[in-house]
Amino acid sequence: MTTPLVTIAVQMSNDRRASVSRETRETTVTISLDLDGEGTASIDTGVGFFDHLLSSLAHHGLFDLEVRTRGDLGVDEHHSVEDTALVLGAAFAEALGDRAGIVRFTSPEAAAEAAETLLRNGLVPRTFGAGHPLADSLRLTVRNADENDRLIAAASQRGKDA
Repeated sequence: MTTPLVTIAVQMSNDRRASVSRETRETTVTISLDLDGEGTASIDTGVGFFDHLLSSLAHHGLFDLEVRTRGDLGVDEHHSVEDTALVLGAAFAEALGDRAGIVRFTSPEAAAEAAETLLRNGLVPRTFGAGHPLADSLRLTVRNADENDRLIAAASQRGKDA
């Protein structure tokens, strides 16, 4: 049974900083985030490669990040990674506040096919049917591999014609 997202607790949120935690039967996650940091990271999720990815994200994003996750790693890494990601998203949302001063940008030169590829490869290693929380929250339409190849080819061709 999945623990509702409302179980995320905000300990502090001000000046583009946030400290957020979540405790479930499977995990305990605490994250502190400073968006105006220097890219320092102190990460301990118990999942080595995930620690590396989060450290790299903080370093290249120039924000300070502290993550402490204790999970049921004897079962697998799934809950630790999932709950850490949920709390990290909440920490960003809290630190960004009303998002004053943030503007969107776009360009016809943006590599939309690369973003689509990342989404497809990063979030859809298995199919999600209608009603699955991930499919519903992201409004994903899972396509088969042939359709994906055709989409990439079409997007690439469009870029050459522009």
